[in-house]
Amino acid sequence: MSVIENTAVAERLKEIFKQLKNDVPGVTGIAIVSSDGRILAHDWHSKELEPDKLGAIGSTLLGFGKKTIEILSTGHFLQVLLQSTDGTVGVYSAGPKMVLMVSMGKEANHGILNHQSRRRAQEIADLFG
Repeated sequence: MSVIENTAVAERLKEIFKQLKNDVPGVTGIAIVSSDGRILAHDWHSKELEPDKLGAIGSTLLGFGKKTIEILSTGHFLQVLLQSTDGTVGVYSAGPKMVLMVSMGKEANHGILNHQSRRRAQEIADLFG
């Protein structure tokens, strides 16, 4: 699903999502969330999670990550990685006001997840320039 009105941008996001799913085995959800919590595009299928909640989580983690990095004076926010007994959620900076969220099952290869997600997040940031 996408709320992007520009057809070319929406199509490019579909391609980015498809590439990420092909390059990272086990991806179960992808979303692009703005800093104000709006879901810009997503392919996140969960009966328990409404898109509005996903947006709120994404924007909260972006704010938390930025503030933590600012307080610790350790550069600029790049990513937050959350691990549970059932999987991993990566939240990657996609420019100053967006994040790319990627969910995987517990078989997650964090190296591949981080490498590919950072590449795709940069493509998204460039797309919205």
